[in-house]
Amino acid sequence: MLLVLSPKVLEEIVNADSGAPCSPRHSKKKQFIDSVKRAVGPHSTSKQLTEASAVTCVKLCKASTYINILDSNNVAFTLVQSVINDLKTLLFNPVKPFSRGQNYLLQDIDLMIDCFVSCFRIKPHNNEALKVCLNPNSPSTYHFVLVSSLY
Repeated sequence: MLLVLSPKVLEEIVNADSGAPCSPRHSKKKQFIDSVKRAVGPHSTSKQLTEASAVTCVKLCKASTYINILDSNNVAFTLVQSVINDLKTLLFNPVKPFSRGQNYLLQDIDLMIDCFVSCFRIKPHNNEALKVCLNPNSPSTYHFVLVSSLY
């Protein structure tokens, strides 16, 4: 989240994905961003890394909702766009609901609420998560997330 407060550094890291040079002093930060993006994706192997990456990506999405939408050149939007679909797939999958265990149930629900609200603010017409939450066959947790998000 500190990288969001350093837009020049974040811009260098994000632009490095499209071939722009990245200074050696930012290589560890770039590796971190790359590992977060990989871990939230469908082929992640580490459960702990996936869980931590989900939290990181939700916070990134939430932070991006506070950036003026007219500032579309902001690299935070680019970074969010690269993870948002994988994040929604991870958190709103009725076949395999996201859970960090019984001790984290309330935090997981809060995480899904933040994600739902942030995704709606970023892309109001993309309603994949809404469809999952409205589905009567989905777990009741998703129904609670929907009602809480609307509230």
